[in-house]
Amino acid sequence: MLALYVAGVGGSTVNFLSISVLAARVTQSLIHVCLVQTNTVAAVRFAFFLVQLISFLSLIVMVVRHAWPSS
Repeated sequence: MLALYVAGVGGSTVNFLSISVLAARVTQSLIHVCLVQTNTVAAVRFAFFLVQLISFLSLIVMVVRHAWPSS
């Protein structure tokens, strides 16, 4: 998140992705702590991890594209 601030990247997409990361992380943690771990529960937990991963990668791409010098 510091990189977003330093690069001056912001907007509704950044807000949505940041909230998605937070919500997916909280949900993943709750599933991990509250439910008995079965293959199905692990798959659901992984889906929330995947949401975090995709959101973070999208944010990284946004920072790099904004900071990359244009020709």
